[in-house]
Amino acid sequence: MAKLLKVIMIHGHMPGVVELELDGHTNICGDNASGKTTLQRMIPVFYGEQPNKVVPRTRLSFDKYYLPHKNSYVIYEYQRPQHGAAQVVLTKRVDGIDYRFVDAPYQPEHYLLEKKDGVVAREYRDWTQAMRSLGIDITAKMSSTTEYRNIILNDIKNDRSSRSENLRLRQLAARYGLADDKHNLRHMEKLVSAVHAKEGKMSTLKSMLAAILEEDGYQHPTNTMTGDKIRSWLRDLKQFMKMDKLQQSLTDIERVSAERIENLALLWHLKDLVDTSFSQQRQHKADTEAGLQALKRAISEAGSSYEQARSRLREQKNDAATDLDKSQRQLADAQIQYDAYRDADMERIGRELIQLPERRNELQGLEQHYQLMTAAHQGVVQELQAHQLQLAQQLQQANAKIQESIKDHTAQQQRLHQDELEATKALSQAGLHQQTALHSQYEARLTPLQNERAAKQAQVEWSMLNVDELEQRNLADLRLEKTQAQLDDQAKLVSKQQHALTEALSLREKSAQHEQAARSAVAQGELHLEQLGQRLEPVSGSLQQFLSQHIEHWQHSFGRVLAEPLLQRTDLAPQLREAVLPANPALHSVFGVQLDLHAIELPDYALTEERVREQLEQASAQWQRQKVQLSDTEKALTKAVEQAKGQQQALDAAQLQERSLVRDVEFARDHKQRLTHEHKQLDQARKKTIQQRIQQLQLQLEQLKQQQHTALAELEAEQAARAIEQTADFQERQQMLQEAIDDLNKESSRLDVSYKERNKELEQAFSAKLAEQGVDDQRLRQLKLQIASLQQGIRDISNQGDAFSTYQQFMNVTWLGLRPTWLHTEQLAQQQLRTATAALVQHETEYNAKQQVNRTQLIELTAQLEKVEKRVQSLQAVVSRMAGLPNAGRLPSPETMAGLERGDVSEQIARAHQLLDEQQKLAKRLEDGVNALEADIRKDADLQFVRFMEDAFSQLGEAPG
Repeated sequence: MAKLLKVIMIHGHMPGVVELELDGHTNICGDNASGKTTLQRMIPVFYGEQPNKVVPRTRLSFDKYYLPHKNSYVIYEYQRPQHGAAQVVLTKRVDGIDYRFVDAPYQPEHYLLEKKDGVVAREYRDWTQAMRSLGIDITAKMSSTTEYRNIILNDIKNDRSSRSENLRLRQLAARYGLADDKHNLRHMEKLVSAVHAKEGKMSTLKSMLAAILEEDGYQHPTNTMTGDKIRSWLRDLKQFMKMDKLQQSLTDIERVSAERIENLALLWHLKDLVDTSFSQQRQHKADTEAGLQALKRAISEAGSSYEQARSRLREQKNDAATDLDKSQRQLADAQIQYDAYRDADMERIGRELIQLPERRNELQGLEQHYQLMTAAHQGVVQELQAHQLQLAQQLQQANAKIQESIKDHTAQQQRLHQDELEATKALSQAGLHQQTALHSQYEARLTPLQNERAAKQAQVEWSMLNVDELEQRNLADLRLEKTQAQLDDQAKLVSKQQHALTEALSLREKSAQHEQAARSAVAQGELHLEQLGQRLEPVSGSLQQFLSQHIEHWQHSFGRVLAEPLLQRTDLAPQLREAVLPANPALHSVFGVQLDLHAIELPDYALTEERVREQLEQASAQWQRQKVQLSDTEKALTKAVEQAKGQQQALDAAQLQERSLVRDVEFARDHKQRLTHEHKQLDQARKKTIQQRIQQLQLQLEQLKQQQHTALAELEAEQAARAIEQTADFQERQQMLQEAIDDLNKESSRLDVSYKERNKELEQAFSAKLAEQGVDDQRLRQLKLQIASLQQGIRDISNQGDAFSTYQQFMNVTWLGLRPTWLHTEQLAQQQLRTATAALVQHETEYNAKQQVNRTQLIELTAQLEKVEKRVQSLQAVVSRMAGLPNAGRLPSPETMAGLERGDVSEQIARAHQLLDEQQKLAKRLEDGVNALEADIRKDADLQFVRFMEDAFSQLGEAPG
């Protein structure tokens, strides 16, 4: 499009280079008297205004003010219709300015040179040489402003130059003009000057338009319109000119209203969902709180049960420890007493007590022997033999008793050995049974833990989501896919609706063109009828009336050469005068030139009255047909407008549904992402819980295995100790029996030796030699000492009888009777202590594990309660915001309702806030649009229309704004 792009002033009244961009909106800012208006006044010069007219009278001429130096330039860069950008360059001459056209856009390096002291402008001769050296076409200098104006405005018709000059100017205008060959911009410089002079007031423009019309030969018409009529017409014109804008505003209001209604319908449907979710979430909150309280009670009850069971197990452990301590003290006391008896060699005393009768017999024998020795000289052989016989009998009886006792002790040894074998076997079987029972006991505790650990280890390798959660994920995927498919289908429908709207708009445009053409035809027909009517009834005082009244058949003479506008003029003052007619009536003279008027075709406005009446009838019939056609085109236009409006509404509804589906897709995608994130966190939390449980199980297994190992080691140690103790006991008893046998054998040997010695002594005592020499006093004293020693031994052994009876009672009652019971009690107490200790450890372990699970559940329920409370608060806020919603007139589409119903609580909250915010924005937009539309309608409206508006508002029950 042809237009002025830029004004550049180099080295003018302002130093340096000043550029004014005019392509678009331009704002010139600056202080007062800074040259804003002076710069603006350069614009009319481009359109051919006289340069000195734009300079105030108080200043110098244009060339001296704007072009003060030999290297000053005023450059106009503009866009031509066909040949791109070009320049108009104004340079200074002696008595004015010169114009040049440059066939190239403006470039600073064409005019400026960079020297050592800075950038300077070229002088005119250097500039023209530089441009030609660059191959840029520039025209010759033009000193005439009129010639320049005719070229730039393509207004060569008024030029009075020669044919060759006219051809040159037309060529320049075709190359550099602002208009193409078929158009011109005559008087553009006056209009531009009027706009820029006196701040563009309407009075200035009116004066300028009047001067242009007068210069073109138009007469000032008779003003038959009043100022009120003109103002009313202008108001109507303004209202008509605003119809498209008002219609667009009304369409926007209808679109916003429809969107608001749809939004309100969504809110009402969502309100039911929010109310339901609010009730459910409150119930969920109550259930969660109840579950939390129940869990706390369960934890408290579990703690109480744990304390009770722990107290009971501790009592059992303490009882077992007490029994064990008691039995161990009893066994220790018995062992101490037994060791004391062993140290006192009570078995030897017992054997000596058993041999006490023999000792007494021996004492009696010694006493008899002593008596025999003292009375040897009085004895006789018969007494000696009787005494020897008695000694032999005593020896035989004592040896018999000894051998019987040895036999009895040997049998006891055999029985003791057999008892030892049986006791060892029983002890081994009991130990094996205890080990098996203990192993089974720990295995019964280890197996569930190992199975649970294996199950947890296998479980942690897979997804921890349950069936409902996996179903939620699948439903979220299906929802997103379905919503995306609906959006794709809706996008295709929108595209189809847009295509249909384009066709409807094209049809409406064609109908509007047809209607406009029909309206133009009706207007032209009406104008033609008026012209024909004026020809039949000319205006009073016009030239046509004068000719019709005074000259017969004037159409064939004056009518052939007169211009039609002259016939209607009333200021020509026609008069008849004598004229010499030519010999041939067909020949007439005009301004002294004789013409053959028959050679000139008769124009339409100079037809005869009959022909004019005939044309009037034809034109009237044609006008009626044009009116019918106009009515048909108006109906077609109305139908096309309604179709376009309906199609626009359908497109708006489709686009609204598309935006709703876009939101549904966004919410579905957000729901899927949120669900995926929640499931991921849930899976990680559950796996973490399982890992913790696996670690806990591993620790329990290690502790239980350690307990099993310790318990088995203790049991083996106890069994080994009992076996050693039992073996030592049997060995000790065997040793005691063996010692008794050894003592008996020694006693038998001693008796044999004593018998032999005594028998020998008797034989010596009663030998002849003894009879000759008398009794040996030393031997008697020895025998007396031996008797005294034996008597003391007998007394000592007799005194140990009570102690031995006590020993026998201890051995029979305590050692052999109570001690096995105490040993069994100790064994049972140890087993009970181990069982109670293991049960207490197991109870504490199980309680700690259960407490860990309860604490985890407590944390989860607390977090769930906080989450539910936040949801309840958010829903409460949404419910409060929705409380004042107006009633919706309809329901949303089934697809939209299905999309709303598929969302979770978080999505409902987000949707509700979004829709409520959009509802407020839409209400504000609707209010602003209605107020703006009312203000636009009221603006420049007459009083009658304003009253009509107020009456309409009153009927609608609304106060006028």
